[in-house]
Amino acid sequence: MNKVKVSRSFLGVLLLAAFLGMILAASAQQSGEELYEAAVFKKDADGDMEGAIKIFREIVERFPSNVEIAAKAQLQIGICYEKLGQKNVKQAQEAFQKVLDNFPGQSEEVRIAKEKLSSLAKTRTAPDDKGLRERQLLSGPDLLYDGWLGAVSPDGKYVSIVDWETGDLAIRDLTTGKKQRLTDQKNEKGYALYSRWSPDGKKIVYDWWHGKSYVDLRIIAIEEKKPHTVYNEYAWPM
Repeated sequence: MNKVKVSRSFLGVLLLAAFLGMILAASAQQSGEELYEAAVFKKDADGDMEGAIKIFREIVERFPSNVEIAAKAQLQIGICYEKLGQKNVKQAQEAFQKVLDNFPGQSEEVRIAKEKLSSLAKTRTAPDDKGLRERQLLSGPDLLYDGWLGAVSPDGKYVSIVDWETGDLAIRDLTTGKKQRLTDQKNEKGYALYSRWSPDGKKIVYDWWHGKSYVDLRIIAIEEKKPHTVYNEYAWPM
């Protein structure tokens, strides 16, 4: 008789625990949805993107098992950063990428995140409101050997360099990487050094090093390719 009572009591405790667990789970899900609605309201109605981001992040952290609401919140984080403008493009891209990495099963959110990433990639290469454009010109060894001694042309298409095979002054096409020599001074001792472009991009002023401390300051027109010495003392183009 006692064993039966104990078994029934134990069964009752288990049922109560399961029931409470269901209530808590439902409550947690509801809280996640409520937080999501509050964050969306803050974003759309109040225009408070940073405040909305905090709530969306809280949803992702507190409700990771509720992938549907967490994926939506992660997507909204990226949208908020996108609305904050160019300075936050990187954060927006990272947020959208997390949708792809962490919620691959949420097809709709993944689709929107991919579209956003593609759009942001195009935006980063497009002119901003002031007509400015961001583009990587030099990196790695090129930055040392080309960018240190030479300079980028005013139109951003070329960089003046020293062709270390011959010592001649040359220019490198920043799109194709092709090199074009402007001087052909193999019969003259020395080599080119520092160079700078004229404002119209048609001429280059550069140093020609003869050895020891003897330096010519020369100018060459890109089209003519005929150097002219303008100063034969120690001087650097600036």
